[in-house]
Amino acid sequence: MERGLLERGLLAYGPMALALLGAFLMQAYGMAFQVHQLWIMLATPVPLYLASRAWRLPWWLQAGAASLPLSVLIVALVHADAAGATRATKFAATILLLLGTISWARTSRRRMVIAAAIGGLGVLQLMLSLPAWFSSTIPPLVLRGAVGWHNQLAGLEVVSLAVGLGLLVLARGWFAVAGAVATVVAATAVLISGSRFGLALAAVAVLAALLLGARLARAERRLEPLLSPLVATAVGFLLALLLRSPLVFPSSDGSAPTLGAADRGDGADSFGARLDFWRAALGIGAEHPLAGVGLLSFDDYAACYELGYMSWQPHNEWMYAWAAGGVIMLAPMILILVALVALLVKSLRRLPSAADLRGDPGRWGGLVGISLAVAHQALEYDLWYPAILVLFALTGGIAAAPWTSRGSDRAGLRYAATGLVALAVIGGAAGLVLDPAAGTSPWEVQGEYDPCPVAGS
Repeated sequence: MERGLLERGLLAYGPMALALLGAFLMQAYGMAFQVHQLWIMLATPVPLYLASRAWRLPWWLQAGAASLPLSVLIVALVHADAAGATRATKFAATILLLLGTISWARTSRRRMVIAAAIGGLGVLQLMLSLPAWFSSTIPPLVLRGAVGWHNQLAGLEVVSLAVGLGLLVLARGWFAVAGAVATVVAATAVLISGSRFGLALAAVAVLAALLLGARLARAERRLEPLLSPLVATAVGFLLALLLRSPLVFPSSDGSAPTLGAADRGDGADSFGARLDFWRAALGIGAEHPLAGVGLLSFDDYAACYELGYMSWQPHNEWMYAWAAGGVIMLAPMILILVALVALLVKSLRRLPSAADLRGDPGRWGGLVGISLAVAHQALEYDLWYPAILVLFALTGGIAAAPWTSRGSDRAGLRYAATGLVALAVIGGAAGLVLDPAAGTSPWEVQGEYDPCPVAGS
């Protein structure tokens, strides 16, 4: 009997454990430049997709997810240029993990398990980041993290913070403890990241937790659900102060800014540069509306717009999709917004009761987390980072799982959609093989900016 239970447990949790192992490895790999790391990212969610029978999910969900990597491959084919095609590889891995998570996380307990893992991803990211922090003689202005940049670190930790707060406020027992740890660590990481937008989104996560806590406090006539997020975030703030203090950096004079780069007054300049990027991206897409200018060509065409500062990406994922891939790449990105709005409307069309909240902490934490993750794309380029993509897939998966039925539509449509998912995965693998830029960063491929192609023609 014990052997039977063990075998059933391995069958039930083994594929998800392998997928989570891949997600944790993505944190350790940082920016995941190397080709073998992307192979791991693509391979580890495959058993989960198969074992959870994710091919039985509705056809529109599978087809919509598959459109994300397929759009990248189509743009590469149109321009006969595979440089940057590993974006399709990363997206293929992401949709496998997303669909597998949606199909696997059919119970509240399973969603809480994944939520605790999401909190663990944030904890691991900070632990991997601190050695470089401590190697300095004075407090660094920002914490770049294993992902290599402070804004991306903050975007990752904000998602972990939102999900951790959901467990802390709504769950009980060890899941609540896991939520408390994730909340404290993620709050600390966001504060020392120096990311202004990350700090603003973290405040939204805390506000959402307070609203959930207030709902519970009123129904249960006790203050713990309302006070716990305040206490945990306060502890995170104190830890952030400690990590910037002379106690940690004895050679420092103690004048380091509390919030690092977030204390600086150059926010208007940073946002102004983004406005210039967006103007260029809108113009580029308008001139090449069907398939854009190619996956790694934004910087060259942006030179036509006399920008004072250049970048390989316009710091907005929808703008990038429009400029690089036109309607072909923008359409799946718009689907993400539509899906999120539909999920929010469906979840909040009636005010959840205290029993609803207590009964599914992972779902509510995931809903806040995926909303903030999507919002972060408005000012950044997170979708290039495997460490963040796996977090999006897991968080979106637990938010959507309660609303997604299986086997309710025509089998033929589902088989066709599953075929699109398989095609996306095969194409993602081919993109990894054929991409001449695989194993490098976009800014390395970019090199010196070329003159405006139009002016030079």
